[in-house]
Parts: sequence; C-alpha cells; structure tokens
Amino acid sequence: MSPTPLPPLLSVERVLKDLEQNPPDELELRILIDPRNPWGDPDLALALENQVPRWWPRRNPNSGKLLSAEQRRRWFLEALAGELKPDRQTLLSGSERSRRRIVAQSLLRMQSDWNPAEIPTPDWL
Repeated sequence: MSPTPLPPLLSVERVLKDLEQNPPDELELRILIDPRNPWGDPDLALALENQVPRWWPRRNPNSGKLLSAEQRRRWFLEALAGELKPDRQTLLSGSERSRRRIVAQSLLRMQSDWNPAEIPTPDWL
C-alpha cells in the first residue's frame, strides 16, 4: 500500500491565503500556542506576504543571492510540505478548520525551531 499523498498544493495555498487574510483571533491563538515553547512568536510566525512568512529567508543561504519571489515561495512550500507530512491524513480528510490549525501550528513550529541557516536548501535553489 502506497503512502497517502499530501493534499494538493492548491489546498495548502488556500489555507495560507486564508491565514493571511484572516489572522487567528486571540482564542484561536491560545489553541495554537505551545506554552512549553518560549521561542514561539505567533505574530511573527503567522505574518504572511503572498502566502510566505515574512521571516522566511529572502536570500539563498549558500550563495547570498537574492531569490525571486517565485523561488522563495517554492522553497517555502517545499519545506512546509515536509513539515506537514505527519498530518497528511488529517489534511486530506479534515475540515477547513482542522487544516487551518495544522498549517498554523506548522508555521509556529518552523519559526520557533528552525534557525534560518539550518533550513534545508533544495538542490535547485
């Protein structure tokens, strides 16, 4: 039996667009925040521009070259897809609210856990 694929990129992008246009309210943030993680900054983690977090690197960490908006977006979406793999079943069958929560929690985790220099860089970048 083959593993369940991630949901179409379009659905993840739709969730990102929704988070960008309708940031989580205070109640939703309380559910998302892990109180054991003092480094999580929901305001920073969920600040999106064109469905890419503002904190996501704008330069190639290896060459220092400025990335195009499309390169930056593609790099982010690939990294997010890797982060979302454990939740793929819920992303496929869950409600929009569940998808929104999972994507927002992934953004919070990525922002708080990853040092920009440690973000995996794809070969094509």
